Amino acid sequence: MTNRICALTVTLDEDIREDDVEELTNAIRCLRHVAKVETVVTEYVEAHAERIRIATLLHGKFKEIVDLVREHGIGVLEQSALSLDKMDAKVVKL
Repeated sequence: MTNRICALTVTLDEDIREDDVEELTNAIRCLRHVAKVETVVTEYVEAHAERIRIATLLHGKFKEIVDLVREHGIGVLEQSALSLDKMDAKVVKL
């Protein structure tokens, strides 16, 4: 038996002004099976903290790659492609 889904979460790629997002929310409301669309006001501190956490994580991963290249040469990236794919998957989960 397959799972039943009761909700979807949509995250915007950037903060949008409330009056500019109305067209998007209206379009989503027009989709079949959509019962409710709510907007979430950006809390500056929380949004800024999340961006800092992501930037710090990416900086650390980038530093790891640079250190590997310095130590083993550029060929290590081709040998580590699988490892880098796993790293990308972790970043996407954020």
